[in-house]
Amino acid sequence: MPKTQATTSTSRRRFLAGTAVAAALAGAPAMAVAAQQTDPIFALIEAHRATAKAYCDATAEYCRREQILVDEGIGRCHSRAALRLERRADVLGDAEDIMDAAGDAASEALDKLLSATPATPAGLLALITYLVEETEDVNFYLRGEHRIETLLFSIQDALRGQA
Repeated sequence: MPKTQATTSTSRRRFLAGTAVAAALAGAPAMAVAAQQTDPIFALIEAHRATAKAYCDATAEYCRREQILVDEGIGRCHSRAALRLERRADVLGDAEDIMDAAGDAASEALDKLLSATPATPAGLLALITYLVEETEDVNFYLRGEHRIETLLFSIQDALRGQA
């Protein structure tokens, strides 16, 4: 049996194979961009990302203001003198209402995201990646309100549509 020698020259077969791989890889970013333009899941991910950030910011501001009261010795106690209650209202202002509204918006955006069926494989991957890698405390947010079931049905519908 003859031994084959390694060659450093480019054969026609190797060149064509390399060209095909390069063409496929070059098309991958274009396909991803096309998927983002046609799959509404990407806009829903961005909407949830924005509302979740707004909620996080509003919560941080509320906590910052509440810490001022704790440092002053007022804290969460509502049974102190009227002066302390007035101070509490001055420091907290509408921070709690803002935080609650931001939380409601983030929750609504999450519900829309979980109930949407990704239209493309790239959208399905983006949804799962977002929930696993970017959503802080995803276990907490998926509990209750049948969110896990909703997500699983969305994934199932997406896979059926892509099969």
